[in-house]
Amino acid sequence: MGASQEKRRRQESAQDGGFGKVSRASEEAAKAKKTRRNTIIVIVVVLVCLVAALFVNSKYLRRNGTALTIGDSKISVADYNYYFNNTYYDYRSTITSYYPDYADSLLPKTTEPLSSQKYSDDMTWQDFFEGLTMDKMVPYYTAYEAARAAGYQMSEAGKSNIDAQVEAIRNAAAQSSFANLDDYLTAYYGRGMNVETFRKCAEVVLTASEFSENYKNSLTYTADQIAEKKADGSYDQYSFRYFTVGPDDIDEASFNGDTDAYNAAVTAAKAVAKTTAEAIKEKIKSEDDFIAAAADYDSESYGSDKDTYRSMLSSSVAGTYADWLKDGARKAGDTAVIEGTNGYDVLYFIEHSANDYNTVDLRVIGITPEAVNNSDYDDDAEYQKAVSEALEAAEAEAKALYDEWKSGDASEESFIEYANTKSMLSLQDGLADHIHKGELDAEIEEWCFSGDRKAGDTTVITSESANCSYILWYVGENDVYSDYLAENDLRTADYNSWYTGLTEGVEPHKTWLFRLAK
Repeated sequence: MGASQEKRRRQESAQDGGFGKVSRASEEAAKAKKTRRNTIIVIVVVLVCLVAALFVNSKYLRRNGTALTIGDSKISVADYNYYFNNTYYDYRSTITSYYPDYADSLLPKTTEPLSSQKYSDDMTWQDFFEGLTMDKMVPYYTAYEAARAAGYQMSEAGKSNIDAQVEAIRNAAAQSSFANLDDYLTAYYGRGMNVETFRKCAEVVLTASEFSENYKNSLTYTADQIAEKKADGSYDQYSFRYFTVGPDDIDEASFNGDTDAYNAAVTAAKAVAKTTAEAIKEKIKSEDDFIAAAADYDSESYGSDKDTYRSMLSSSVAGTYADWLKDGARKAGDTAVIEGTNGYDVLYFIEHSANDYNTVDLRVIGITPEAVNNSDYDDDAEYQKAVSEALEAAEAEAKALYDEWKSGDASEESFIEYANTKSMLSLQDGLADHIHKGELDAEIEEWCFSGDRKAGDTTVITSESANCSYILWYVGENDVYSDYLAENDLRTADYNSWYTGLTEGVEPHKTWLFRLAK
């Protein structure tokens, strides 16, 4: 190093007070410290995110966090999943039960997420079931809140109902080899569901249902109110028979665009149908004649005497023959031909009733036969024979049960016990109340309304049409049928008004936690 360079170094050193080396060391230490601090911050942030993720996905949050509010009720993810799953499976069950041949086209696929399947152009199946679930939850929670505000407590029967539900699920879990009940509930309803949450949701549903039903049943009406409701005759009953004589089908294409010729052919076919109907009517002198004439005209459509029989309330009578039926001069045995939508209706008037007879109450024990599958038989005759044999076995079982009951004290109390433990029907204490004419099998109806029936009468009647054998206990008469109908309509209207007041304007509100719901 030259003298001049050494001099410059000493001058620079003098300018920084001789601390040049120390400052650079401090800078390096500061950088290291900052790096360590940033690393710690990153680690802490990652840990916080991991903990937050674990918390967000935890059963605790799904069970206790608020995912949805309805009125003042706070609803968790687990709560919502309870209603969603029940709604989903109820819907599937309904479709497969009533429309088995179309279930595949009417239901979403179980192998794909609901959110990826279209219900309509602007809605997924997830959207559909979410809306359906909310529609059920709003009345449940509004009624539940009203019940709590009124101090209503779920009944002992409701508590027993929930206990029975839990026991049934416990048995299902055991049969499915789940380690415990909570694991089974989690598999069915999703994470966060446990027995406590299940019971809480079931309590909301049952309390809301009981409270609503109790309110409806608490509504009472005076005789004058009922009479006013009946004054227009809406609860009168009209019984009659009818069948339709239709014109021959006319092939429009065969007229090669000649509209006038086609219309003339249609008019001529209708005229022939009218003439045919009039000729049939002229031969009818009795109800049996009518039944036979209908079967002769079209045995496939009217082969059974039930095929032409109609009995309906005045409020339900409509169509072109309504005025004829309701004519005050109408009497039993009157006939008519009236043009209808599909041809000419041949009518036979049986009766106009004011429905001023008393309904009856029964206690019923029903024994149903074992199921017989049509697919197990080569021809219909063998199948029908098997069905008859199964019903005969059910009848024998019912008669044996009846004899067993009669060998005891044969009281109404013991009958109720048998109904609750032996019957295959879903009737509380076996009670079927306010039974009206036309509701039951003809033989049962004849027994109920014989005129000399008294409380405590019993019998066994087997019904082929209902495919069941019944043990019956006659309780006694109840309200006049037309009064019962009118009062029910008054009660329903007032209940619906009350219900609307509870739910009107109430909307579910989601929180960010709802994204964890199904």
